[in-house]
Amino acid sequence: MRKLFAISQQDLGDGQVTFEWNAKGSFLAAVGNKRVVNVYDRNGKLYDEIHLAPREVAAANPKQCSCLQLQWDATGDMLAVLPAGCSFMYTWSVATKDLQKLDTDFRAQELTMLAWASNSQLLAVGTVKGNLQLYHIREKRRTPSVGKHTKRVCTGAWDRNNLLAMAALDKTVTISDQSGDTIKTLNFKGEPLQICVASCKDDRKGGAKDSSFSLISSKKVLYIMQASPAVAGNPLELSFLESYGPMACHLWFGDGYIMVGFRSGQVVVVSSLSKEVGEEVHTHKPLDLLTDMAYCQGLQRVAIGGGSRVKLVDVGAEYGEVAGDGIELPPGHSVEKLGWGQEGQVLSVGTSGGLLLTYLAALPAVFTSHGTNVANLTSIGEVTVHDTATHSSKAVQVDCEPVLCSLGPAHLAVGMNNQILYYSHGVEGPVGLVNRRSYLGGVQAVHLSATHAVVLTDDRLLVHPIAAGSHNRQQGADSDDLNTDLHLPKGRDHAHDPVTCAALSKHFVITGSTSGNLCYYMIQDKDLAIVNEYRHAGGSITHLFPQPVGPRLVLADSRMQTALYSPINDELTLLPQFEGCLQQVLWDVEDINLFIATNNNNDMFVYLFTHHSVSGQKLELLSRTTLGKGHAAVVSAAGRLTVRLNSGALDNKVLESHRPLYDQDSSGKHLQKKLSALLKLNRLQDALPLASALGTLEAWKQLGTAAMQLLDVQLALAAFRQVRHRRCCY
Repeated sequence: MRKLFAISQQDLGDGQVTFEWNAKGSFLAAVGNKRVVNVYDRNGKLYDEIHLAPREVAAANPKQCSCLQLQWDATGDMLAVLPAGCSFMYTWSVATKDLQKLDTDFRAQELTMLAWASNSQLLAVGTVKGNLQLYHIREKRRTPSVGKHTKRVCTGAWDRNNLLAMAALDKTVTISDQSGDTIKTLNFKGEPLQICVASCKDDRKGGAKDSSFSLISSKKVLYIMQASPAVAGNPLELSFLESYGPMACHLWFGDGYIMVGFRSGQVVVVSSLSKEVGEEVHTHKPLDLLTDMAYCQGLQRVAIGGGSRVKLVDVGAEYGEVAGDGIELPPGHSVEKLGWGQEGQVLSVGTSGGLLLTYLAALPAVFTSHGTNVANLTSIGEVTVHDTATHSSKAVQVDCEPVLCSLGPAHLAVGMNNQILYYSHGVEGPVGLVNRRSYLGGVQAVHLSATHAVVLTDDRLLVHPIAAGSHNRQQGADSDDLNTDLHLPKGRDHAHDPVTCAALSKHFVITGSTSGNLCYYMIQDKDLAIVNEYRHAGGSITHLFPQPVGPRLVLADSRMQTALYSPINDELTLLPQFEGCLQQVLWDVEDINLFIATNNNNDMFVYLFTHHSVSGQKLELLSRTTLGKGHAAVVSAAGRLTVRLNSGALDNKVLESHRPLYDQDSSGKHLQKKLSALLKLNRLQDALPLASALGTLEAWKQLGTAAMQLLDVQLALAAFRQVRHRRCCY
């Protein structure tokens, strides 16, 4: 892994470090043994400091972290801070940087646990004497609950049904509702180490059980408990081998699986399914010492840390260690805490010596394609343009961390918010920055032709030359030449009918609007004259995917209808058997009448459009298949598909409709399959030599019939002459 940034002892102190990313991945809160909580943005730049009041209870260890817990609410907009050795806590707002000190109704009782509700701004705090305080942040009121436990509350968690589980040194777990009333009490053995919301699976229903929690204790026992008072009996107890040593932590992942980490470095996976419970599904020892684990659902990886090392385990691939992605800490530092941020893009490691390190674990999925070229973010600040036809690549260094990109015949556009940077990617000159533009509103989409950029911003389109003036191009500065900018729609039409989507083909700029208005503008005309206008009756147009060199396009509307539109006769044809919400359409770069439509479940529908036939124009579904999760089709060339994998790598596959064409088998049976596939794809001229090679009556008859269907009279006559000739011979 590549290190993105480090926060040193100068900022955090020389003791234990704890931290927490917010749900949006935009802010990181961190604290060491200094009495200051630092909040950083996603790039590691300091955003704010929260200065803590002095401890009321002296620390036994000067290296102890200044906070027992940091926790963000579900929205990621508010941080709760629990200082160690204090009878109060803080909340801090991202938007206003406002810091609020919250006292309890239990004077002079040290606070020991906090937990945000999973779907509201309800905050629970436990005390050293077993009491519970609920804070209703929005309503600015608090609710005390006395005697919840008789000893120190150690750990707690809310489930999505707003039930709170707390475990204390009195060896009991209490389940409380959002009013603070106890609905169930359970007993366990030992001292509580960690409580988690469980993701148990029900064998009979095949789904998740409601309101379950899990707990590990100092007695090397994993407890799984049902929160519902209707479920009687003791919690399920799972014991482990004595040789594993004491437990350190546990987590839930996948389809009801639990990973338990032991101090000895041993890792054990068990299942919550009744038929498998109690059995060790997997066990191995990746480290000699284990202190923490963290699971990333998006990557299906668990980070396991202890001592000076962090290892990654792929739980989606038979628990294999991810080679080359391990982390070795600097000398004198050991792992204290692990955490994923930015939806798994980064992994942060807090150490026992005041250091917080953040590594790039996965790049955001920023990619696009044009023709046979694919642009893919391959590193922070680098986009690689790969030509799938020539298998050549060029790296373009970009001066931003892009969240969107667009590719044209000769240029690459990258950017975020309201700024877009335009680069030449080496087709018509050296690789480098040619323009930088800041727009008045946030940029929603960018489309590129050979010379112009079409930018969708604030419900309007801005069309302008890609390259800046010669002076700005030399300086690499923002373009000030706005005289050539054109806005679509023209005049004040956009106020009444905002543009919802846009597209660009070789000859046209195309816009779709809220009212269903579809407009074609001639890109070669300096004033962008309207050459076609169509009123779609299906509501707001949400997506447009035009043929790169033809007039037709695929559109989707707000009623989830997906259709092929022809401006030649204003004919709209629904895509047969298409299901779900349209996400992408990929036109084949060699067969202009072939396209692939992908829905929100990553199902690919392959369609062929026929211009002329006995039955008129028609649109046929050739095949349907499903891509893997996180995979995306980026280039289709005569049925050879280039797919971007979840890892960012490119892979190749052949569409089911084209598979016989690329099979190397030369047997007569295979050649017959190849002929049938060519005829189904309307490739009559490619089928002619194959029919000749087969030389059978059936082959010529197939070709002749297909030619008649497609109104190719000359080829049909030639094929049926061969049929008559063979009948005469036999």
